Formats: sequence, C-alpha cells, structure tokens
Amino acid sequence: MAQKSLKPLVIDRTRWLRGDEWKSMLRDEVGNMCCLGFACLAKGLDPEQIAFVPRPDDLDQSGEELDDWELNVVERAMEINDDYRIDDMAREARLVPVLAKLGFAVTFVDGE
Repeated sequence: MAQKSLKPLVIDRTRWLRGDEWKSMLRDEVGNMCCLGFACLAKGLDPEQIAFVPRPDDLDQSGEELDDWELNVVERAMEINDDYRIDDMAREARLVPVLAKLGFAVTFVDGE
C-alpha cells in the first residue's frame, strides 16, 4: 500500500498559541491560533470559519475538509499544544508525528 503524501504545514511561532488555557483555534483578528488552527487553514478553511472555535469537531462546516481527521489524533494534538508544563522544543517534537497522522509535514518558523 502506498503511503499518503503529507501536505506542507508551516506554523509561525509568532502567531502560535500554545501552553495556554484559552484553547481557541483563532483567538483574535491578528491571527493568533493553535496548531490545529494552522492545520485548518492549510486544509482550505477560512479564518472566519475557525475564529473562536475551540475544536475542529465544533466547526459549522458544509464541506468535507476535515472528514479524514481522527478525533483521538485531534485530541492528542490539542493536549500537546495546550500543555503548559512542557517547553516549546518538546512541544514541537511531540506535535510533528501527531500532525503527520492528520496528513501534514510540519515546519516551525519564526515569522513568515
């Protein structure tokens, strides 16, 4: 069986919400969001669709953009992203394989 190719996903550390109890994909008009917010945008959703939505399964969507996302993988990504007890190096290392299960090859950058 052929392995599914991974879609590039760039997470900008300057806009990445992590280790925070706010837990919203897109928190404000500036574009700060959690890892799944970046992933939703990479899947083709608009910033307005994910604004202040806490979880992908809470999205009011008419399309099927996220149908291939497994809930347990999404929840694991949220746990890692929001864990205030780990530093960013550990957080990034733990998120890469989890987000790969959602179909992404992740790169973290300091500003786009």
